[in-house]
Amino acid sequence: MSISAKLIELVPEGEANAVSGRVLWQQLGMWSPVSVKHTLKKMAAAGEIERKHVPHPTGEVGLYFKQPRRPR
Repeated sequence: MSISAKLIELVPEGEANAVSGRVLWQQLGMWSPVSVKHTLKKMAAAGEIERKHVPHPTGEVGLYFKQPRRPR
């Protein structure tokens, strides 16, 4: 399974549940943090997931989430 496929399963739904790339990397337990972050940025640019920036004492942190699925 590709890194993108694994990540899409792990990225939480909803902005309130957004997590950092580091958290996702720790959950994956494989690949490097740089590879995971790069893939997350590409997925966000392609519209597969959402990315928001939040202030942090050491700078800005990117958090990732999926839009919640709408009931049918």
